[in-house]
Amino acid sequence: MCYIDELSPSARAQFVAQGQSAIAGGAAVEAFRALGVEHLPTLGPEDTFDKVAGAIGQIIQPTEETAGRLVAVATLFGEDEAPRVVELRQDLFEEIETLAMASLRRIVGRISDHRATDADLAWLLTEAETLTDEMVLMANPFDGDQGDAVELRRQVVRARKPWACHWTKRLIAVGERHLAITETYEGRMLTTRHSLLSVYLDVAGEDPAVAIELAPAEHRRAA
Repeated sequence: MCYIDELSPSARAQFVAQGQSAIAGGAAVEAFRALGVEHLPTLGPEDTFDKVAGAIGQIIQPTEETAGRLVAVATLFGEDEAPRVVELRQDLFEEIETLAMASLRRIVGRISDHRATDADLAWLLTEAETLTDEMVLMANPFDGDQGDAVELRRQVVRARKPWACHWTKRLIAVGERHLAITETYEGRMLTTRHSLLSVYLDVAGEDPAVAIELAPAEHRRAA
């Protein structure tokens, strides 16, 4: 059984209808974006719901961000159905997280051995997009390695121009959400930028060092 099959008929019907509306450029596209779905035409209803469910599962504490997600849930599933959708997703959250963590452990092992596949990276990028701003800000990419550094500011921002991720050296494209950290180090002020992929390997994978294994060999040697 797919997770979407556990929705009530009315909630599923509205969700599918709103997905079709969003693909056509309707207002529902903003509700999907609020729940982390940017590319609806490439996803079917089952995959779309699984991706949306990740954001719903993080509606625990009442913050400005989660309040916006609750409004999005009501838009996509119906106001009357929204509480039951959230309750269902909370029940499923632990199960999905357990499966995701098992997959992540295997992928991290392949990254460490330089055997990661394109499918591994695609999975990581999809999961990384579900990180909330609060989760991104929890990242500790240097893990205490810069003893003399003094952090001045950290922000979740969208790129105004292309950047390279500090650890992976992968492109951070214009408009892409990422973590920017400004600090003083060895008498200099500098800002490093960390892609969601790098942050996910730190926050979810609990291994900030593994991100560098995705960088070109010459960068790995220099680090």
